[in-house]
Amino acid sequence: MGTRSLLCGLCVALLGMSGGAQVSENVPYDHIHLTAADPEKAYDWYVTNLNGQAGENPGRMVWEQFASGRPLPLQLMFIKAPDAPPSEGGVIDSLGFSFADVGSKVRALETAGAKVVMPVREVPGL
Repeated sequence: MGTRSLLCGLCVALLGMSGGAQVSENVPYDHIHLTAADPEKAYDWYVTNLNGQAGENPGRMVWEQFASGRPLPLQLMFIKAPDAPPSEGGVIDSLGFSFADVGSKVRALETAGAKVVMPVREVPGL
């Protein structure tokens, strides 16, 4: 066996060896940073139109009971950025929310200034 074949075989053997059992771990996250030219206005819009409530600290918003314990509920945090780009095409392109009557909620959000970029489909049975 030539040196080249031996080295290739050794590399394949080393790549196939396991350093022990690999355990997949889900790491929960508890907040999302969103930039806005006017963070207070963005915060107020989410409170008014998406039923958000005060989070752990000022400027943070949650949608479930905050009990000051772990795990924390998911929080939105608004960060001031005068030249904040729109969310479309950004790192966070969309967030999902659930409402009993999606159609009426979408109409209410449009009235409040939201822009619908794709048609809303209601899922039967939900």
